[in-house]
Amino acid sequence: MLFRSLFAEEGAKVALLESDRVKGEETLTQIEQAEGEARLFVADVSQGAEVRHAIEGTLEAFGAIHHVVNNAGIVVVKSVEECSEEEWDSVMEVNVKSIFLTLKYALPSLKSAKGATVVNMASVSSFVDRKSTRLNSSHLVISYAVFC
Repeated sequence: MLFRSLFAEEGAKVALLESDRVKGEETLTQIEQAEGEARLFVADVSQGAEVRHAIEGTLEAFGAIHHVVNNAGIVVVKSVEECSEEEWDSVMEVNVKSIFLTLKYALPSLKSAKGATVVNMASVSSFVDRKSTRLNSSHLVISYAVFC
């Protein structure tokens, strides 16, 4: 993601929480090539223990957390009738629960950081009406949940 590299270029130390090791290592390499400092934590952001471990590792590596960007997201492109309960739960856990978990464990450090920020990414569908998203209720509901 572009913003990760921009943070590194500005001198930020970047903690990457990524479920895909290969993608995470590619991003880590990009940051290091930009002379940035980063750590990769391979984690399922819908699992509290894994998020807690990554946040603890970040604090151990960097001493504090000043900014959080929640950008995890998956989508199931199906209508309400087609979407299974398991698919719905999976999307809600990755797209919404992960924000809760990240903040739960990062908030103590953020509270003591001067000028701390939290950015929660969401789909454009949270504020742009599209016929396809009206039929795909899980995407629309999650977009609203993250945006609000």
